[in-house]
This record gives sequence, C-alpha cells and structure tokens, in this order.
Amino acid sequence: MENEIVDIPQLFDYRAAAEVLHLSHFTLRRWISEKRLEHVKLGGRVFFTKSQLAQIITSRSVEPVLGK
Repeated sequence: MENEIVDIPQLFDYRAAAEVLHLSHFTLRRWISEKRLEHVKLGGRVFFTKSQLAQIITSRSVEPVLGK
C-alpha cells in the first residue's frame, strides 16, 4: 500500500465560521437544524470547510437592480 498525501481541507467550527461570516453562532446552529447549510460532522461536532463558507456567501449575494 502506497503512502499518499491527501489535501485535507481546513475546518471551521461554529464560532470560527460565525466570525468569518459576521453572524452569530446561534444563527449557524439554527440554519443547520433547518437543513439550510452544508456542513461536515465529525465525532458529533459540526464543522464547515472553506469552500462551504464561500458557498454560503455566494448563495446569499444580491444582484443590483438597475434604474427605475
């Protein structure tokens, strides 16, 4: 069996993710319970990858409305 180096993504817990997203960790917990967010669950703990955080930001982007 060959030894392979695998790229392991950085994981953010509730508090770190909330800080990055400028939200409360309670909001993230609520969104998880409402099944609104993708996440990683390890040993009963919830984490987010950098790409999942980016997806959260992108999915909540608002496009401008031009002219009236």
